[in-house]
Amino acid sequence: MPASLDWREKRKVNAVKDQGSCGGCWSFATTATLESNHAIYTGQLLSFSEQQFIACANTTYSCAGCGGGEVWGAYQYMIDSGDHLIQELEWRYRAANSTCEYTSKGHSDLSVNLYYTVVPNDTMQLQQMLSYQPVALYIDGGEKVFQQYTTGIFDSTACLSEINHGVTAVGWGIDNAGTYFWIVRNSWGTSWGENGYIRIDANDHMAGESGICGVLYSPYTGATGTLGSSAGIF
Repeated sequence: MPASLDWREKRKVNAVKDQGSCGGCWSFATTATLESNHAIYTGQLLSFSEQQFIACANTTYSCAGCGGGEVWGAYQYMIDSGDHLIQELEWRYRAANSTCEYTSKGHSDLSVNLYYTVVPNDTMQLQQMLSYQPVALYIDGGEKVFQQYTTGIFDSTACLSEINHGVTAVGWGIDNAGTYFWIVRNSWGTSWGENGYIRIDANDHMAGESGICGVLYSPYTGATGTLGSSAGIF
């Protein structure tokens, strides 16, 4: 593995988005992984609709719109339904629940082929998958110390009481003091953190096996493909 990897530098990550008052973080983590996956394997960076998942991935898949949801459920909804991904320009994010209007929207020819459950609580497994593409993570985003983050490598061991927020890891790095960190994209706009990002301490000894804020707790990543494609991306 290289000492550092940042998919932003490779132009495979879209600009930070803002979920607003809707608890739709899971849909932003979902689209982020699919956008980057598509860009890595085709060179084309598109922006997919979070509203599609908010509206169409229902409680069958443990998704409840602005009431929260699961990244794996969003992937599974796409696989089961056979629906294609809709671009953000076709279906804008509303920061509110809405009915599933899939049939009335113009959609791409891209579908979700498969997704991976990355081995949890394992730094090397997350790093290995990140070497292929960005990865969706569940963390504790409810602690004040996390919400008030502004800059630097975040290493508060107080940030792990409840897993409740979906974000996206886009790489890792190491500072001049030799501290490894995860580069994590949030969905609270660019005014939060380091232009919408947070660097989370990646040292194994920090905060137990789940890492700072539970960053290693439950990673997922998904793959896009054209309709009818039977091959995975790896």
